[in-house]
Amino acid sequence: MCMLHIYILMFCFILSSSCSNVSAVLPPAQTQCFYTVTAIPFGLQIDMRLNFTAGNYRIYLTEKGKPETKKMFNVQFSNQSSSHNITQLKPCTEYQYEVVFINNDGSETSCNHTEDKNGTVTTERMREGDIKGGSSIPGFISFQSDWDISSSLSTPNKHLQYINKAYRLKLDIEDICSDFTATFTSGNCVNSSISITKSIPVVILHPSEIKQSVSTGLPATINTTFPSKCKNLSVDYTCSENGKVSDSKKLFELEPFTDYTCTGLIKDNNVPLDKRTTPIHVRIDCSFRITITKRETTNTSIELTWTTTSDNCQDDLPRLQNLSLSYDCSCETNKSKSK
Repeated sequence: MCMLHIYILMFCFILSSSCSNVSAVLPPAQTQCFYTVTAIPFGLQIDMRLNFTAGNYRIYLTEKGKPETKKMFNVQFSNQSSSHNITQLKPCTEYQYEVVFINNDGSETSCNHTEDKNGTVTTERMREGDIKGGSSIPGFISFQSDWDISSSLSTPNKHLQYINKAYRLKLDIEDICSDFTATFTSGNCVNSSISITKSIPVVILHPSEIKQSVSTGLPATINTTFPSKCKNLSVDYTCSENGKVSDSKKLFELEPFTDYTCTGLIKDNNVPLDKRTTPIHVRIDCSFRITITKRETTNTSIELTWTTTSDNCQDDLPRLQNLSLSYDCSCETNKSKSK
């Protein structure tokens, strides 16, 4: 009986030890994560529900029907931070969402949302004041908004660029000196749009937008094409011969058969602006025609009288003859040539 008692005790000891080992390898408590998604101004708010597992989470957001727009946000939720806002979304747009818990090995555990079963939500529509005008640079006007308005502009043939937390709109040269209206639609919402009208001052004009063309004759002229609505613009050109930058000339001083580079100071109501035209190359090749009107010769001399005409430089001939136009006449025999 004593031996049987000992065996029973040993069996109980072994059984007790095995049970203890079993309890030591039980899996950890299952991840708990329930959440709600709410539309807020400019985007969505993700709220974790009570008794969720604190740790690292990942939020996936996709415009419905546009898988290429999928975005990913890494968020850490804790008892002190159980809510996360995602802004800069498109207004009045349906989004598909998913929230997952990031396990220690990097794998994902899907969380459950407590609202509808479709996993979609529609953002709010835009309201007056949601889009504001920002600072402008030559050739562009800008807008600021906490919405993603990159595809909301309905103004024909205009496109927005998102740069440095602002939306830039490239202007056409004919928009300068006018009241320009940009109209933004609110996503899929019907009859919902915001229009912003801005007066576009001449200082927004980018000199590279100004077209310039050079005359083919003297005195030289450069024709500039300004925005049609800017009525008081003019330009004052100065030129320098290639290789002689310090020697500047006005257009009416230019000589034929010479290469010049010209730039113009833009003026508004004859008041200089801090703007210059892009450099332009100028060279005028005059076509001269000489007609002999008198010819008298002797054994030792020749006397010639002629007139000079030009198809493209006739108006500047008097100045050229007094300044730089010269003629070379020569007599030639079979044995010698003299000048």
